[in-house]
Amino acid sequence: MNDNDSSGYRVTYGTPVHRIGQRLRMRGSRSLFQVILDAASVGKDTKLLDIGCGSGLASAMAARLGAKVRGLDSSPNLLKIAKERIPDEYTNRSHKS
Repeated sequence: MNDNDSSGYRVTYGTPVHRIGQRLRMRGSRSLFQVILDAASVGKDTKLLDIGCGSGLASAMAARLGAKVRGLDSSPNLLKIAKERIPDEYTNRSHKS
């Protein structure tokens, strides 16, 4: 199952990525994003470009580790959510109107 729901979000229930995430959580393991961020040594002074950032979950996790993040996505609705999820001090966003 990989359809859009009524809000435009991509539903990934039942996909291989979803099943891997479920297995990690059932074992009490860290999330796949946490494993990747740790493997990449993401932390203070890291500059991260998240291409295909979606709603910004991985970017937000990187920001909490101290990284400066930028996200790109083809969905304006998901970018709006990502911008709400990540505080401005973790981005290079300008505040120009």
